Amino acid sequence: MLTLRMPQRFVIDPNQRSRMHPEWVPADIRADQDVSVGDRVVAVQPEPGEPNYIGDAWVKRVDRSFGLVYLQPDWDSFHDELQAETLAGDSGSFTFTSSAVHGVSSLSSGSIVGGRLAVC
Repeated sequence: MLTLRMPQRFVIDPNQRSRMHPEWVPADIRADQDVSVGDRVVAVQPEPGEPNYIGDAWVKRVDRSFGLVYLQPDWDSFHDELQAETLAGDSGSFTFTSSAVHGVSSLSSGSIVGGRLAVC
């Protein structure tokens, strides 16, 4: 049995930065979120009235005493929140999420983002 661990999602404000490490962005961490330094996570920048802006980030520091996690976002990876689309194939329908599909030749090029399969 294959078990996939979905990347944790953290809401960020790109205007907030760590004073000691300006490339790091703080985010609130819930008690039930289990992350460690070095983990890849999904950073979410809310966009009221529009799709959220999301991208990859790496955990640089976890400070549970203040309820914060410090992330180093990969700003080049950010894009609009993925929208659900359905593909019909030989074996039936398959639902995945993507804001844009570029040169997809197989599902092996997909990845799991926020509990959904993203194909880019």
